[in-house]
Amino acid sequence: MKPSFLLFRFLCLFLFWASMENASLQAQQIGLGFLFRPHVRLGMDYLPSQAINDSLRFQMNRYSLNAVVPLSGKVEASLQDLSLKASYHFLTFNTGFRTPNVEYASPNSRLYNASIGISGIRGALLKGAYFYTLNLGFVQEGQSLDQMHPFGIAAFAKLQIKGIYKHNIYGVALLYQYKRFLPVPLLGINRKIAKNLTTQILLPAQATLSYKINKKLNVDWTTSLLSFRGGIIPNLNWIGNQNLNPTFQNPNLNYTHLRSGLMVSYKIGSRWQLEAEGGYALFRNLYLQDQNEQYFKHTVPATFYGGIALRMDLGKGVVSSKLFGNDF
Repeated sequence: MKPSFLLFRFLCLFLFWASMENASLQAQQIGLGFLFRPHVRLGMDYLPSQAINDSLRFQMNRYSLNAVVPLSGKVEASLQDLSLKASYHFLTFNTGFRTPNVEYASPNSRLYNASIGISGIRGALLKGAYFYTLNLGFVQEGQSLDQMHPFGIAAFAKLQIKGIYKHNIYGVALLYQYKRFLPVPLLGINRKIAKNLTTQILLPAQATLSYKINKKLNVDWTTSLLSFRGGIIPNLNWIGNQNLNPTFQNPNLNYTHLRSGLMVSYKIGSRWQLEAEGGYALFRNLYLQDQNEQYFKHTVPATFYGGIALRMDLGKGVVSSKLFGNDF
């Protein structure tokens, strides 16, 4: 068996990480995908306007840019003991902003974020592999870009090989934001259900059912958690009409939902891939927070959501992915 084919088998063992997207602490989500094709991805998500009550409506757009740059990689093969070892390191960059539309926020409110990080993988063909990621970034904390709040994510995980289509993963992530540290356990599985049909589950982040229709077309059904927090400009005129007169120092918008939907990925040529997503957002919660006080805390009715993205591959690779590193 040629070493190149052994490497291909080795890399394919990590494919189930491709759909892992969210395990959130306030404004951030963990995505521990790795060993993917270098790329740039530009995306837009849309939540339609939804009535909360007679005086409040909520709508939001999200725009994101993600990039993956390989730093180093090597493979060590030994024909004497038929072993294969590999190690890879990647640089990841993510940035974007959200435009929330709700009556108690100024129409000019935008929630900015950016991060940069390094991720790596090291392992052996028959013994499994170890993965790490370290990311640092900021989210908009106050009413302007001059008020930013740092955050960090560090994670370490072990991939355990139980069979060709049977893999387990366990590890831990440490999240830092708003002067708090939060450890998050990571538990996941990857299983092949039928030909071209696999399931990937990562707790507490996401569950995905993937079906490969052909070489160009792939369909994923995904359920995942999203949560964010960011500073806004309050609409003081509207708030004053609600018989409230708070003195805001650092108002932040908090939003959480669980979403479940279908993503269709289609390859356009050798370098381009178009992605379209649609589904249902439910268990939605929204409120405004300033210091230790909460205002306008509501459960938002469930609604449909949509998204579209365009990805350009920057180089050749054995395994490709929709997402890499952290997705904010």
